Amino acid sequence: VTGVQTCALPISTLVHQTGEAARVEDYGGSSGAFADAGRGWGFGSAAGVPITVGGRLWGVVTVASAGTTAMPPDTEARLAAFTELVGTAIANAEGQAALAASRARLVAAADEARRRIERDLHDGAQQRLVTIALRLRAAQAAAAEGTDALVARLDEVADGLEAALE
Repeated sequence: VTGVQTCALPISTLVHQTGEAARVEDYGGSSGAFADAGRGWGFGSAAGVPITVGGRLWGVVTVASAGTTAMPPDTEARLAAFTELVGTAIANAEGQAALAASRARLVAAADEARRRIERDLHDGAQQRLVTIALRLRAAQAAAAEGTDALVARLDEVADGLEAALE
């Protein structure tokens, strides 16, 4: 809506409604609360340009001239160049935040998977060692008399399994 001469709407509303740059050349003949505020602040004219991030309207940059000083005709183009940089910076910041959140989710998922694998390995190995130790003690108890050397060796192996369990 570039070239609007008088308007009761604020620049941000004009930009929001159109998604394009807007200009109010003269608040002097405008009516309404926003025009009154602009005159109260000493604005003669104002221009605004949308900040677009990822194809959506994110915000608006506005400038105003004091008194009756007219803004240069290329004001909107200069603001548009600036808002492109702002939009890129915002998109980068949002992208970095999304990447950091994604990394955090990946690290948390990897940590949980590692803990589950450790638990499974520990529990599975522990159960096998206990079972083997019990079988060794049963074999020891069933050993025939006169096999003291075999019983002693079985005792050493059972002690080693129990130490591994601890």
